[in-house]
Amino acid sequence: MRQEIAYSYDNGFSYIKYSGNPVIDSKSTQFCDPKVIWHTPTEKWIMVVAYPVNFEIGIFSSPNLIDWTAESNFTHHGITGLQYECLNMVELPVVSSGENSIFPSTLWAMQVSINPGAPLGGSITEYFLGNFNGTHFEALDSTTKLTYFAKDNYAGQCFYNIPSDQPQVSNNWASNWQYTNIVPTGQEGFRSSISIPRGHYIADLECFGLSLISYPYHISSVIDDVLASNSSLGNGTVAVNYSGVDSGALYFEAKVTMLRMA
Repeated sequence: MRQEIAYSYDNGFSYIKYSGNPVIDSKSTQFCDPKVIWHTPTEKWIMVVAYPVNFEIGIFSSPNLIDWTAESNFTHHGITGLQYECLNMVELPVVSSGENSIFPSTLWAMQVSINPGAPLGGSITEYFLGNFNGTHFEALDSTTKLTYFAKDNYAGQCFYNIPSDQPQVSNNWASNWQYTNIVPTGQEGFRSSISIPRGHYIADLECFGLSLISYPYHISSVIDDVLASNSSLGNGTVAVNYSGVDSGALYFEAKVTMLRMA
């Protein structure tokens, strides 16, 4: 299989196939899901691309998006499942406590989606934290970590060209190949959905060590009104009537402190 490119003069409304395609002609029977980013230190474009059934992630570089050089492979890491696919490699800030932190200010996250073969069945996304020098990705350790344990959060991709000093935001596929084709649809024939946007950073968690943290990004922009709140609830209740919320969507937030053990 091979990789080809197309370009646009009208901001993506129409595309012209490059006359010199393919730009990468692989001998592999499966060679898919390229993710391309700009790597400032080496002033080159970097592509991570999957050899799904070989459980390999190819890393290519190019000065112009046309001429590509195979640099290295990231091979047989973590849970392999049936295949690797839908890669995402991004540099993320490391949020540490104190000025004497032993961790660098940023690390790279290599995210690999597998389908099927998740611990709970179906598809899932795993990630590895490490360093990237423009040609090789080197994981900090052999620990396999999952972005989520549930099935319906898959194949996340970060938006391209977000400035490095701003949150790196991604969307995921909120479904699973085990049942997505048989999910009932409405009259519109719509099936499946994309997750809410998520920002990401890396934190040092007790027991787990360095971990990828994902959080809802700008969710406040879709929150209508505070329906009920009580800052000193104690042994009481708060009644919430959400019949007037047109979307039927609710966002719950609770902060519980000073719990006493019986």
